[in-house]
Formats: sequence, C-alpha cells, structure tokens
Amino acid sequence: MNNSSKTDWSKIDAMTDEDIDTSDIPPLDDEFFSRAELRMPTSKVLIVNSTNEMTQTSSSLLFDVDDSSNHNVTINWRDDPLDEFDIYAGRYQAAANKLAEDLLSHPSFHDIDPCPIVFLYRHAIELYLKAICLKGYKFFQVLNEKLLFDGKELTEEELKEKLFGRGRNGHHLPSLLETVKRVTEKMSGNWSFEDCTPFQGYQDFRVAIEEFQALDSWSSTFRYPYSRKENTASLPKGFTFDFASFKEKVEFIISVLDGISTQLRIDLDEALEFAYHQQQAEESFQP
Repeated sequence: MNNSSKTDWSKIDAMTDEDIDTSDIPPLDDEFFSRAELRMPTSKVLIVNSTNEMTQTSSSLLFDVDDSSNHNVTINWRDDPLDEFDIYAGRYQAAANKLAEDLLSHPSFHDIDPCPIVFLYRHAIELYLKAICLKGYKFFQVLNEKLLFDGKELTEEELKEKLFGRGRNGHHLPSLLETVKRVTEKMSGNWSFEDCTPFQGYQDFRVAIEEFQALDSWSSTFRYPYSRKENTASLPKGFTFDFASFKEKVEFIISVLDGISTQLRIDLDEALEFAYHQQQAEESFQP
C-alpha cells in the first residue's frame, strides 16, 4: 500500500506559531464566553453489543458513570472482541510490570505479594497465544490454506470452542504455542534469539512454556492457595523462586509474543489488501 503524502512536512516542521495563518479562525473574546453555555452529557449511557444489551446509569453502585470525572472508561466500544486479545494481553502485562517494579523497589516484601503478579503475567501469555491463533486462522484463510490445531482442521466455531470452552484445552499453553509456531513458519518468522540467555531458540522458549503449564495448568495456581481438583495446596510445600529472575525471563517471553502478534497484524492487513486487489483485477477482466 502506498500512503506517501504530497505534503511538504519539512516545511511544516520548520514553521513557527507566527507563520501559521489563523485569519479564518477569529479569536474568542469576552462576549463569546459571556454567551457560552457548558453542556455535559446526560448520566444515562446506552451500551449495546451483539450478545448483550444493557442500559447503564449513574445509579449503579459499583460501575457508575460520573459526569464530572476524567476517569470514566469505555470498554468494548468497537464491539469486535476477538480482535482485542492482544490489546488485553498488553494491558495485563503493563499492570504486572507496574506491580513488579514497585515490589522490587523495596528491600523486602511479603512472600505472597508476587502471586497476583505471576497470575497477570501468565494470563498475558495465554491471551497473546490466543490472539495469534485467532489472527493466524484468518491469515491462513486469506491465503486459501488451512491452519491445523493439534493436527485437526477446525471450523471457526470449533476454534472458539477450543480456545474458550470449559475444557482444559483453552488453558494449555504448549498446544497454543505449537499453533503459533505454525503461524510464524507461514510468516517466515525466526525463533533464533541473540544475547538472550537462557533463550537460544524455539526449544528453550517451549521448555519455559511447558514449565509454566506444569506448575499452573488451569491458570489458578497463583490465584488460590488450595486446589479443589487435586485436593491439596496449589503449590508444593516450601515452593521458592527468585521473583526478579522470573520477571526478567517472563517479560522476554511476552515481548516475543507481542512482536509476533504485531507483525501478524501487518501481514494479515497486507494479505487482505492483496486479495482485494487481486479480486478487483479478476472482476475487471470478466466479460
């Protein structure tokens, strides 16, 4: 895609405030402000999406809307949830980073303090893996190829069930990673890492993911002290690890997944554009 602009940006960058022609923008004088009226949005906000319709009002006890606040947030405003997994992953990672950096800035901390942070990192990894699987599925479709999951060809609904169903598969990081690897092969990706000890390539990356999976197979080990499934403590007695070292390594893992996800967005957009132009060309040659 050629998005080159004919604007002389270097000339614009060199302009001062005095060089800008504002003759068509009259200054706002005292008379204007004496007649101006401040209008705020009403306290009732209608939120609609494809699966749920809800009217949100400021009377909500927890999720109220404050018209005078700058801290109102709007979630799912695009109504395209399957395209937002990498966005969510990035925000979980950012939250984990802030908490971890604050924790490590103190000379000591409670042994349980890292638990919610480890959960946030683990969840970010899972979200990134799922984001790449979802985009990879579309990428292969555009290329008229099939992306296999555990050796099987899935419909879009079967893919959703695999990723988001109640079974174990949706939380199984190594299986998701294998699909991600197939996507990167189609992207001509390289799993060779330079100066990233202890990660030298894909095998080291997979070992780390498998280790996380073995310790936290249901994404619950660091959320609860007790495992109902195993009828025992979530972690072995006296489980000890270097949190600073963990943070450094897991941030590298997430940075790799973020890079893959970002590049896949670009590759998918380019593939869609190429397919569109190809279709246009074919239609133009039809009698």
